[in-house]
This record gives sequence, C-alpha cells and structure tokens, in this order.
Amino acid sequence: MENIIETNNLCMSFGQKKALDNVNLHVKKGEIYGFVGENGAGKTTTMKIILGLLEQTSGEVLINGNTNLDSQRKSIGALIEAPGLYLNKTARDNLELFTYLFGGDKEAIPSLLKKVGLDNTNNKKVGQFSLGMKQRLGIAVSLIGNPDILILDEPINGLDPKGILEMRNLFKSLKEEGKTILISSHILTELAKIADRFGIIHNGVLVKEVSSEEISTEQKACIFKVSDVSKGIEILKEANILNKYDVLDDKLRIYYPFDKKNTIKYLINNDVLIESIIDEHIDVENYIVNKMEA
Repeated sequence: MENIIETNNLCMSFGQKKALDNVNLHVKKGEIYGFVGENGAGKTTTMKIILGLLEQTSGEVLINGNTNLDSQRKSIGALIEAPGLYLNKTARDNLELFTYLFGGDKEAIPSLLKKVGLDNTNNKKVGQFSLGMKQRLGIAVSLIGNPDILILDEPINGLDPKGILEMRNLFKSLKEEGKTILISSHILTELAKIADRFGIIHNGVLVKEVSSEEISTEQKACIFKVSDVSKGIEILKEANILNKYDVLDDKLRIYYPFDKKNTIKYLINNDVLIESIIDEHIDVENYIVNKMEA
C-alpha cells in the first residue's frame, strides 16, 4: 500500500529546544494511523508541519508522493487543538461560513451535522456548547469539501462515552469511504479499537511504527525471574530461542511466540536459576508506554 503522507528526516527546533529529531513518518492510503506519545512529544508539531502551519528546520514532507504541498494540502481536512469557531453563531451558521471560505458544497451541511450528531442543536449558539459538542463541530468543519485525508489532533477530547462511541463509528465509516485518517489521542484504549497502525513518538523521536496485528502478537509475553539475566540472554540466543525480549532488572520478558519448554530446559541445564515464571498479557496502553520508555 502506498504512503499518502510521508516525512523524511523531519527536524524542528524552537531556539535551543529540539522538538523533532529526524522523524520518518509513513501514513498509508486508506488507513487510520494512530499517532501517540506524551504531552510535548512532538505530535502536534508534526501535524502542523504537514499542514503548513509551521515550517520545519530541516527534512521534507511528501503528500501523495509529491513535494508540491500547496496543491496537495487542498485534499486535507484538519482539526488541530481547539477548533476555531464563531461562538455567537449556530452550528449550521458556522458550517455555512466555513463552506463559503473553503469552497465546499452548501447542500452537504445537513449531512455533516447529522454525521457528527449535531443535527438537533437548532438555534443554540456554539458558545453554549459543551467542549465535546465543539469538538464534534470542529470535525464537521474538517469534513467540508469531502477531503481525502483527515488530520485530527485529540478529536475525542471532552466527549462522554456515548460521544466517543459515535465518533469511533464515524471514523470507521470515513475509512470505509476511502479516507485516510492521521489521528492523535491520549485515550489509547479507544484508539486501539480503530487504528490500523501506530506511530509512537517520544521526546521528538519516532520510536516505532507498528501495525495493530504486530501489537496483538507482542502483547503476549512470559516473564522469567532468573539468577543471571545476562547469562540467560546469551544462552537463549545461542540456542536460537530468543527473539523479541525486554530486560526488567532481574527479570527477562520474552514475547510470544517462543518455545517455553526449551527455554526452561536450556536455562536450567546451564545453571541459570529460575525463581519464577509469569505469563503476561500487555494491554495496548502499557505496550505503548513500554516502547516510549525503552
């Protein structure tokens, strides 16, 4: 599958602070890409550079394989941070104004309002909306003109559980329509329900890009508490047993699939004492946090 958004060695500095350090992002056409990391990791900065709201210090951005970004950005709808809305106007009035500015189809406004669950707000002014309702309207604005790509920064912020479920279904339906969605969120368990792949960023460094299928495989592990971790690793590598693993102080976490029976045998036969063996299922949130801290 081709990359619809790609960054090559993207760097960004604010004075002496390096916000992005050689970020190589690959968002494939038609997928939902979950962009995750702690506050200040570089998610919003990356998104703003892709959208042309910031200019990178070095590196390049490609959209549809093209570096002529002015024309390519016309195919992107975005919601970055808090949506900029007219608080003294209704949801419909806002969409009419933005449709006029962006050159969208005015006839599509009722459908957009229904998509984001704001079709019954009538004459209520946006200033009276809850944070979640404003987020919904921001998403509706991002959909004006029927863009091929959506870039959404914390779009479910402030939504109640019902609203989150509705947005999840909306994102799934947009994907079915063929749209590509780059989305950041701190609600990792929710993002895991819709994302095809994840990009994990930490302190401006893209630590890993991983598919949901790969995470599912790596979520199952076995923790061995042993007398000598270094010796155990050496023995298991020589026996071609050890593949993916982490070291946790005096413990060795080995990810499935691996031969558990032979692992025990090789350790015991080579005088590595096994104090305990614990099977572990790592949830998505802990998986991502572990990768950020690795």
